Amino acid sequence: MLGYELVQPVFRLFAQAVPRDGSPKNSELLARYYAARDALHLRLEDPDGRLIRTSAIHIADYTVEEGSAALEVDVLISEDRYWEQRVGT
Repeated sequence: MLGYELVQPVFRLFAQAVPRDGSPKNSELLARYYAARDALHLRLEDPDGRLIRTSAIHIADYTVEEGSAALEVDVLISEDRYWEQRVGT
């Protein structure tokens, strides 16, 4: 992802706060992650550049712990128009 290295530290906070090895969650780091993520004002756009409303965009970056494939993107889409189009295809 072009430019991802600029925001990667934000998403690494989540991996540090919620380790996959069974260690307890770190509430302080998790709160820092949510504040930093929300400050990015991430947006989702369709191929024509139109905004698709989302409730959240989350990237879980466990690449340090598990390798380059351990990058997950979750998008919670709240826009009815998007879902209506998806059902119609």
